[in-house]
Amino acid sequence: MAMGSRFLQPNSSGLIRWMMYDIDMPNAHLIPERVGLPEPTYISVNRINGHAHIGYQLSEPVAITSRASQKASGYVGDVDRGFTRRLGADASYAKLMTKNPFHKDW
Repeated sequence: MAMGSRFLQPNSSGLIRWMMYDIDMPNAHLIPERVGLPEPTYISVNRINGHAHIGYQLSEPVAITSRASQKASGYVGDVDRGFTRRLGADASYAKLMTKNPFHKDW
């Protein structure tokens, strides 16, 4: 069952349902508010070092395949890059797997 899993896969390689960020600094859960971004849908914090995965759920999924709307996928990509920069998030994070916010480790 996913709820008991340490990690989740919220997105697939061709469909974005969540904008995900890996922030590798202490008190990472406070950064969205500090930089003026909306409150994330969820935050999973590493209890040892304060690093976090944060996620913003999209109201509608966006396809990012070669057959998808290039306008929509381009817009999501632009927003994603902007959020990554403002959050100081890991730009190389693949965004396919994330820490399960319901798992006891986070």
